[in-house]
Amino acid sequence: MGLLHLSLLLLILSSQSLVQPLRVYIDGAEGNDSLECLNSSSIETPCQSLSFVSKNLTQKHFVVIEILGDVLNLTRAVNFTDYFNLTISGSGSSTTLHCNESDAGLAFVRVVNLSIFSFTVQNCGAPQPCNIHYHYLPVAVYVLDCSNMSIHNVDIILSNGTGLSIYNTNGVVEIMDCNFINNSVANPSTTTSGGGGLYIDFTTCLPGIHESETNCNHNSRYAISNCKFIKNSAYTNQQVKNFVPPSQQLSFPRLGKGGGLYVSFGLDATNNSFLISQCTFKSNKASVNAGGMIVEFFNSVTHNNVTVVETDFVENTCTQNQFSSGGGLLVDFMFYSQARIHGQIPLNNTFECHFSTFQGNRGSMGGGTAITVAKNGNVSFSTTISFSNCNWIENESAMGAAVFITPAIWDYTKEGYLPVPKFTDCRFESNSAIQKLEPPMAEGIGVNVKSSGHGALHISQVRVMFAGRSYFGYNSGSAIDLSSSVIDFAEESNVTFFNNTSHNGGAIAMHGSSMLQVRNSSTFLLTDNRAISRGGAIYFDFNAATYTAYYNCFISSPDFSRVNSTFIFMDNSANASVIGPANITIDSAFKEVSNNTVMVKGLSTANQGTTLTQDTGSAIAQEMGVIFAQRSALVDIVPTVRLTLGNTFMCFLIPRTYWTLTFVVQTELTGYVAARTTFHILNFSCLYSANFHCRVKVVPLAGHLTYFEGEHVPYAIAAILVFFFMIIIPPLLLVSYPLVFKLFGHCNLSETKPVTILWRMMPIQFLDTFQSSFKDKYRFFAGLYFLYRAAILALYVCCQTWLEFYSAVQLLLIAIITVHSVIQPHKERKHNIVDSLLFANLSLINAITLYYYYRTEVWGRFSSEVITNALAVTQAFLIILPLLLGITLGVIKWKLSRKKLKDYEALPSLQIDREISMEK
Repeated sequence: MGLLHLSLLLLILSSQSLVQPLRVYIDGAEGNDSLECLNSSSIETPCQSLSFVSKNLTQKHFVVIEILGDVLNLTRAVNFTDYFNLTISGSGSSTTLHCNESDAGLAFVRVVNLSIFSFTVQNCGAPQPCNIHYHYLPVAVYVLDCSNMSIHNVDIILSNGTGLSIYNTNGVVEIMDCNFINNSVANPSTTTSGGGGLYIDFTTCLPGIHESETNCNHNSRYAISNCKFIKNSAYTNQQVKNFVPPSQQLSFPRLGKGGGLYVSFGLDATNNSFLISQCTFKSNKASVNAGGMIVEFFNSVTHNNVTVVETDFVENTCTQNQFSSGGGLLVDFMFYSQARIHGQIPLNNTFECHFSTFQGNRGSMGGGTAITVAKNGNVSFSTTISFSNCNWIENESAMGAAVFITPAIWDYTKEGYLPVPKFTDCRFESNSAIQKLEPPMAEGIGVNVKSSGHGALHISQVRVMFAGRSYFGYNSGSAIDLSSSVIDFAEESNVTFFNNTSHNGGAIAMHGSSMLQVRNSSTFLLTDNRAISRGGAIYFDFNAATYTAYYNCFISSPDFSRVNSTFIFMDNSANASVIGPANITIDSAFKEVSNNTVMVKGLSTANQGTTLTQDTGSAIAQEMGVIFAQRSALVDIVPTVRLTLGNTFMCFLIPRTYWTLTFVVQTELTGYVAARTTFHILNFSCLYSANFHCRVKVVPLAGHLTYFEGEHVPYAIAAILVFFFMIIIPPLLLVSYPLVFKLFGHCNLSETKPVTILWRMMPIQFLDTFQSSFKDKYRFFAGLYFLYRAAILALYVCCQTWLEFYSAVQLLLIAIITVHSVIQPHKERKHNIVDSLLFANLSLINAITLYYYYRTEVWGRFSSEVITNALAVTQAFLIILPLLLGITLGVIKWKLSRKKLKDYEALPSLQIDREISMEK
């Protein structure tokens, strides 16, 4: 049976080789449209127009059409339908098909073995059906339901619409040595859409004479080589934003994507492969996504492969709104939630990019590259996304200047597994993650600013792998920005972060449950990275979450028993920093191997004195020469923290909360007042296990001390004495004035015993030194001021975040102002006014700080540097305002007293008395 099939195939091929093709010549200047030019196959009798040939040619097998001369004008749409072995050729770049009318162009429908080569198509754009709703879009060259196509040395330029659109074309397709230049909608408006250089779409097959079962969208092989896509624009309007290509059943936003090249695998497309090599995408634009190129996989497409090799993406843009992604390239896996119910999920598809460069591209998200990934229904069905030996240089975006990776926007379900994009031997250099809002978006929210964005590489809720040698240098807005994501570094990885800058986390900024997972024999060099605020090298933040949550440490490993990876920190800086060891080796003991210095700031927000017990992670922190690690328990080392007095240090142990440590020198306490120290000593923290059970209570700022045991006991007793005799008893005496008055009587103590006020040289009662300015029934207010202070200190110790602390203080100050304004406790009205104004001033100062923390911690940025500076100046003025007013009033009072004294001395009666005394 096999030999019979082989013999039959050879017979068919041999019979085809004997068929002589019909040759038709066309010369726009010298030709003549007649039946003779169609049948003579002679160059001496050419036809004049291509439209005449397409309309009157009866033979549709083995036809060769050769275009002679320099220019052939097209005045209408030219359609070739149901051909077998059709070739159209010109004489090279000197041959131009020029469209004189706006609705002129070429169309090929159901053609098998189509060859097009050696001419230029210019100014064309015939309306062609582009979806089942019969929306028509302008296309210069339109290909539908064809098989085996070769396009060589064809330039499609200045089209009024898309340059080349290919729908449902299978078999072997070659597009080589072609140029797609300046193809766009002529006058974009609310009623026009389209444009772009090359559009390729796999949809459901349409019935056709050459259809073989249902294989229109299966087993195709595309090769796009040595092509240039320059200054093409893809545009969409609001009315036709959701359109469906031919015979498509579901509607997706399709237009306005892929300014240079659009490749879409839809519905059941299977086992198709694309090789895009040695191409250039430059200065292309898209109104929605993917200025340079887009590759889409959606619904139940499987086993499709796209490989990009030695291709440059340069200065492509998509910045129409804040959701425009993929300035240079967008790889998009997506599906509707309803599609999952029917099993329509993209599985086992592959995208690879090798030896390619992304330079100077811009997008709102993913300036160079954007990747949206959809979940696989089963881990055995894997989708592969990989980049190797690629460079991202000078790209710009608000999120992910070089690369932006996120789950698909329609993928909200929890089932399935996300694919793991992989980067091998890649370079990220001079990319700028900035917030630059342009009209109309900037006008809509009232700002037009440029500020720090989110990472040259931004990853949101996805695991990503790095292998080989990776370099991140001179990036702004953090080299890597992680949002609840994991980067898995393969064994023997070598990663360099050099001279990156950001507001928080110059090299790496991590938020949520993010993690760096390291493997054996990996090296990380972090050098000369800078942060305006916190984390010159690494910034780690678990924002607004409970400290009882159980998470891994932000640096972890699958197996700490054998991992031996090195982190080297050199000359990283932030506004406030801690100096620690320059070389840290992660192994089973987590030993210090160097006493050099490194700038480390705000690695995480954490609960003090806490360790974890999970096998897959290790939590570490340094304080007073001790390292806490869950594997190695307590390890005494030479203290590596060196701080000037009074500096603050953000440390970490467990995610989701943080604490502030005013550095404690080994021999003495520095920077603490007695009250604050007392609160810290009497406070405690829990070491939580995985089930949120408090295993043991420890001392804040010294997690190696068990609460009220051992060394902590004498400090706790002293703190209790201070707490009662210095913090509690004095204000209680003042608050409970009537009770104290009676107590003095029972103890034979005189409350009226005078106390001399030295600067006034007058005796007053003891309690009157605090209470004399208050009305008799409100004398207890004198003690409330001490309790206010104690309450603020308690909030400082107990609140888990600065945002919580300043919010609680603001509420407390509002309550204080309300009480004092309503009750008016002072005898004199001016004292009540001054009292309320002082509390109001303090409330304004705290409100500015609260606003700053809200904008920076919750929003991650400030809207304007001018506003930031204005708030800082305003707050500084409010701080010194009471002092200035006090000095001013003091000077005025002193001058008035001097004047009164002079006036008194000038009285006549006083002068007479002086004369009498002098005579005596």
